[in-house]
Amino acid sequence: MKTSIRPEVGDEIDAVFEQIGRLQGSTEEITDEGVFVAMPPALMKGLLDQVIWLQTSETQRRHLRIHPREPQTSIKLNGTHTAHPATLVNFSLSGASLKSDVTVQLGDKVTFHNFTEGKVVWAAEGGCFGVEFLRPFRPTEFSWSTRL
Repeated sequence: MKTSIRPEVGDEIDAVFEQIGRLQGSTEEITDEGVFVAMPPALMKGLLDQVIWLQTSETQRRHLRIHPREPQTSIKLNGTHTAHPATLVNFSLSGASLKSDVTVQLGDKVTFHNFTEGKVVWAAEGGCFGVEFLRPFRPTEFSWSTRL
């Protein structure tokens, strides 16, 4: 969490954010950028659920989402040559939601069919994850027939 206040390690944090609600925990580490806050597992689960809801909520999105006619696709991770099957849940000018059995980490590079590239920006249980495209589509390139 970025903050201008510099707590000590172990200090209790109780903060309220407009989009995600209340965050409570204790300061675990202090960096030049801010602090790392350790939260109880139940609160972390609630925070993760809220962040995923924000990622998938139509009212919070920057661009219209399209549900593909052909959802089956393949992806390659971090520049490897191994293709992994994936299901494209939906996509927009700037990113896509997918589901796959392959394990992804935040920041992983994802390539679709050797040309559309992005990075993993969120991941949830059950193999669902979101990718932000490295080069967003232009509105003139984007339609129901767009293929990643």
